[in-house]
Parts: sequence; C-alpha cells; structure tokens
Amino acid sequence: MHRAEVLHGLGRFEEARADLETTIEKGFGHANTWSPWRRIDFCLAVGRLQQAQADLHFYVERGVQNAVAQAQHDLARIHLLSGRSEQAVAALHDAWRVDPQEDAVLETLCTALRRTGREGAARRAAEQLRLSDEARGLTCLALTAETWQAAEQALNHAWLPAQNWYQYCTVVRSALGRWPMVDAHLARILAAPSARWIDLAELVGSLEELLHTSGTDRTRLAARLTALKAGCDSLQAHYA
Repeated sequence: MHRAEVLHGLGRFEEARADLETTIEKGFGHANTWSPWRRIDFCLAVGRLQQAQADLHFYVERGVQNAVAQAQHDLARIHLLSGRSEQAVAALHDAWRVDPQEDAVLETLCTALRRTGREGAARRAAEQLRLSDEARGLTCLALTAETWQAAEQALNHAWLPAQNWYQYCTVVRSALGRWPMVDAHLARILAAPSARWIDLAELVGSLEELLHTSGTDRTRLAARLTALKAGCDSLQAHYA
C-alpha cells in the first residue's frame, strides 16, 4: 500500500496501479477507502476516466467522510472533459455545499460556468477566488474579462506548485502572444516525469477557450494546441 503511494509520487503509474490492485484485493484496514482513492488519482493521471468515475461514485454514494467534496469535484472535472458542462455545474454546487472553503472547487466552477454561457456568474466566482488567491482568480477572470496583463503580473509574484504555475502562464502568455515563453512552458510541462493526463487535458480545454477570445493569434495557438494534444494522446496510449 505504501509502496504504491511512493511509486505514484514518482510518476511510475503502472507499477503503482499493480500495487493498488493487490492492496484492494487484500482489503485490509483503511485500504478499503484509501486504495480506491489512490486508484482514482492513477486513473486521472493516465486518462482512464470511466474507471475513475466508477470509483468516485463509490465515495459519493457512501458519503465517505472528508471525501465527498473532493469526489464531487473530480466528477465535475470528468464531466467537463467529456463535454457535460451542466452536469459539472451541478456536481460543483454539491461540492461547494460540503466544503465552501475549497479554492480548487471555485476555480473549476469558473470554467464550468463559462462553458455554459453564464459569464456574469463566472466573473463573480473568479472575483471570489481572487480574494484568496489573486493569481488563480485573475487567470480565471481573464478568460471572460481579458485582464491578461494583470494576470501575468500576479503570476510573476505567485507561490504555486511548478506544474500549475507553468500551466497558468501558458494560458496567459498565449493570450499575450509571448510565443517563445509559451513554447518553453509547454516543453517543460510535457517533459515532466510526473506529467498527468488530466492536467494536460484541462490545459487543452483552456487553450481551446482562448481560441475564441478577441485578439488571439489563432494560427500560432492552434499549432501549440496540436502539439499539446499529441502529448495527451501519447501519455494515454502509453498506459492503454
């Protein structure tokens, strides 16, 4: 069980999955809830959305303590990646009722609201997120209000995990046309040993939204999107 955790942290997802399956089969101690949760992380990391969704329903249906909000949030992420934006909004509202302090839920809600055409509500959610995390809030806001320079300035001073920082900067600097920097960010994201399929797929979704905003160099952005999608497909195929 603990070896699976270490292997997962090292990005050795296939070895982690094998240990997780063994742990679930043995079914001892707290592994009954811990192991499916780690398997969800593995499935999201390699793009196995159906298996992840099945395990997430396990948590939601059983009301597992301290896990329902996260489960609803991850279900919403799957809905968004599958083009089910209205279902994502519903799942996020459920997650927010359980844990109204979770910034990650609010950030995903901004995306879901934008994609269902509720731009006013998306702006309000982004402004609320900005109160607790200026860089993430401004990045979300920029996709509706186009406050790109303010978002870039906030990111320059933000303390974020490296992978998240590069993803946000890729979106913001694509909007600003800083293509050499965008290429450097994408190269680093795709080369990271711990790159996760769901993070790459969500970045694809954000850049696809950006294609429809005013002032975007669509030709150059489309070329970067093609490379990023190829990276997603390659990672998913590796674990197919």
